[in-house]
Amino acid sequence: MLGDYFSNKYNLDFRSLRYPGVISSEKYAFNGKTDYSNEIFFHLLEKGEYKCFLKEDAELPMIYIDDCIDATVRFLKADPNKLLRSVYNLAGISFTPKQLADAIAKIIPNTKVTYEPDYRQAIAESWPNSLEDKDCYRDWSWQYDISTYDLAVKIYEGIDNKYKVKK
Repeated sequence: MLGDYFSNKYNLDFRSLRYPGVISSEKYAFNGKTDYSNEIFFHLLEKGEYKCFLKEDAELPMIYIDDCIDATVRFLKADPNKLLRSVYNLAGISFTPKQLADAIAKIIPNTKVTYEPDYRQAIAESWPNSLEDKDCYRDWSWQYDISTYDLAVKIYEGIDNKYKVKK
C-alpha cells in the first residue's frame, strides 16, 4: 500500500516482488523451511538416505535461484505502462517433499527418504501452499513453467561434481 501511495502521489516507479522459497544447488545453502529441497540431494549422494524434517505431503512454493533472478530482471525491465500494479507474487512451483523425493529417485536411484517432522513442520504449515501470479503473465509475460522432475534435474546439474563422486 505504501508503495502504491508514493507511486501515485509522486509518480515513482515503485516495484515489489513477493518470492516463494528460493532454492539452489549449493551445499547447505540454508534456505529456511525449504532446506530439505537442497539438503536431500547432498544426503542422498553422500549417504544414500535422507530424513526429511517435514511431512511427506507438506506442499510449499519454491523457485530456483537462477529463475528467480531472471524473473526479477524481467520485472525490472518491464514497461511501466503495462504494469497494472506495483506488487506481484512470483508463484514458482509448489511441490511436496514426497514429490521431490520421487523425482530425485529417477536421477539418483537406490536411495531412501524417510519423514520425521520436527518444529519446522509447524512453521511450514503457516506458509501458503502456493502463490497466485497470473498478473505476472498478464503484465510482463512471466510464467514459471517447470515440473518437479525438471526442477530436480536443474538442481542436480548445478551441484558441483565433487559431490557426485561415488563413495
